[in-house]
Amino acid sequence: ILQLVDKTEKELVEQDEQIEGKITVGCGEIASVQLLPELFRTFREKYPRVSFDIFTATADLVKEQMDKGLVDIGLLLEPVDMEKYDFIRLDIKEKWVVLMRPDDSLAQKEYITAKDLSDLPLILPRRMSVRSELTSWFGDYFSELNVAFTSNLSTNGSVMVSNGLAYSL
Repeated sequence: ILQLVDKTEKELVEQDEQIEGKITVGCGEIASVQLLPELFRTFREKYPRVSFDIFTATADLVKEQMDKGLVDIGLLLEPVDMEKYDFIRLDIKEKWVVLMRPDDSLAQKEYITAKDLSDLPLILPRRMSVRSELTSWFGDYFSELNVAFTSNLSTNGSVMVSNGLAYSL
């Protein structure tokens, strides 16, 4: 009986030391997500009872969910107001891309210029702060753009692209 008591006490102590639960990570469709698998793997090796929930949305929505306590950690693409958050800038450079059909003549180019896109139907990001970045990149061409759609994430925009309706940034 003494052994059973010792074993039970040991199990109770170990149970108290077990960290468990779910960590919700909010992020957009960004290159920095590539950091997550190794972080998740090493964290779960140490704390196997912890699971992760990946919430994919725009930075504005991720911030809103963080403010409500529904997202624990956010990977946010600037520009974003970070005044009330503790944050770490990551070394990964995010790049703008243009989604297009693989048979498009622009797909053969090494890089795309603002002039290349100036008269084509486009899908631009819905977030105004992100569109401001594009305004700068397009320069004088911006006022002449043919904006066919706006979208908050590229997944649905890619359906429009694959059906030949527009080019998505």
